[in-house]
Amino acid sequence: RCQNFPGLVAGCTIDWFFSWPNEALLAVAEHVLLNVQLPEDKKSSINDIIGFVHLSVVSRFSPEFEAKYKRRNFATPKNFLDFLASYMRFLEQHRKNLDMMSTRL
Repeated sequence: RCQNFPGLVAGCTIDWFFSWPNEALLAVAEHVLLNVQLPEDKKSSINDIIGFVHLSVVSRFSPEFEAKYKRRNFATPKNFLDFLASYMRFLEQHRKNLDMMSTRL
């Protein structure tokens, strides 16, 4: 039937996105950042703040965005994994930049 009436599918939104609990976010962040060179005393704080940022998008900023712009925004587990990958890329780029600047001195 969908082939006969493609407009039915094109106009539908299925809301199956559930937010991950904080414990799951922390476990994933710990696993992904396990091989990243970070100070041992700061690792748990970094994992906590990464989870907090993702949960704040889900619980605070997405409802504000929907109220203001009348559009829904979803923060999925894939977004969290992309956020972790971006953090690792950002960290590596800035470490290279700092190394390059320190060799100039």
